[in-house]
Amino acid sequence: DYYKDMMQRVLHNPNISLPECVLVGLKEESLASFNMGIFGGNDIDFIHRYCQEAFHFLESNSMNNPINPNSFVECNIFFEQIILAAMVEREHIGVGCLVGHEMYDQGYTVGEFCNLEMFRQRPIHHLLGGHKRNKHVLRMLKQYMLRNYPEYYMRIISLFPNPLNIYGESYSCLYEDETIRKYENTLLEKLREWTSIDQNFLLQQEKDIAFNIFFLSSSDKERKNFLLEPAPYIYQYSLPQPLSSATNQFLHERLKCEKNFPLRFMAIIPTLTDIGYQEEPILDVDKEILSVLSKGSMKQDDLVSYMCSFNEGPCQRNYVQKEIEYLVKLGIVIAKQDKNNKTIHY
Repeated sequence: DYYKDMMQRVLHNPNISLPECVLVGLKEESLASFNMGIFGGNDIDFIHRYCQEAFHFLESNSMNNPINPNSFVECNIFFEQIILAAMVEREHIGVGCLVGHEMYDQGYTVGEFCNLEMFRQRPIHHLLGGHKRNKHVLRMLKQYMLRNYPEYYMRIISLFPNPLNIYGESYSCLYEDETIRKYENTLLEKLREWTSIDQNFLLQQEKDIAFNIFFLSSSDKERKNFLLEPAPYIYQYSLPQPLSSATNQFLHERLKCEKNFPLRFMAIIPTLTDIGYQEEPILDVDKEILSVLSKGSMKQDDLVSYMCSFNEGPCQRNYVQKEIEYLVKLGIVIAKQDKNNKTIHY
């Protein structure tokens, strides 16, 4: 559907001329393309001719001319990917692909291409399309960058020298809603309080959170080498109950959580990035987990056993473990290596 919509924009514009190799391909039921996340090769002559064909398409249709209507036609994938596939087909050029199977339009899943928790098991990760706006995917990318490329991470951070300076700005459009107004006033109070935190401390917090990915990608045996503790300066906010339907809908959209997720408690932590803080909805069991960890760090098995001591059972244990993983993914709980155990090498 994505490629079809894009091609319709091109084909329905009578002022746009198409390369001959593409016109031949249009007679088929579908058009092939090559994902250009990684591109290279040693057939330099062909690569040059492909580039010249793409440049010719742009220039002949005045797509680089801002006063020409053609420049507003979104078709980057067309001249990047479809022209390449059409030329490969016409000239019978051999192409090797890193991912060794075909992908259908809209077939790029988070699990196969964007799950950075599996960075040790995957040959490539490619955040494409709508996945660039996936909250969890972006969080994992940030942590991956900080852990593996801290210099690049800090160069990006330096572009936003005052990430906490957002006082007076409102996230909400429901000004008449008392629940939202009280919550946002609390956020502003915490932001003012958090401005006194040393930036190096926040950086160390983010480095610690970035290490969580090792915990999430570890086996049950390896997880015995980690201690769990709450993120520093975490603040928990209780939303008044019951929420009005309008407030409930607004918060679900704002937090990008499932419609049936019960909004009772919020966990908020200061950050170097985003808008200076991270807000996450949590369940009753998550609040209890944080309460237990606030009294001292614990290993996952010990924490699960304690949480289940009043309601033992395999389903209950699995549920608590999943909620612990949820809090670790969000960075609300930090998994640190137990210094008393043998060092884990990654």
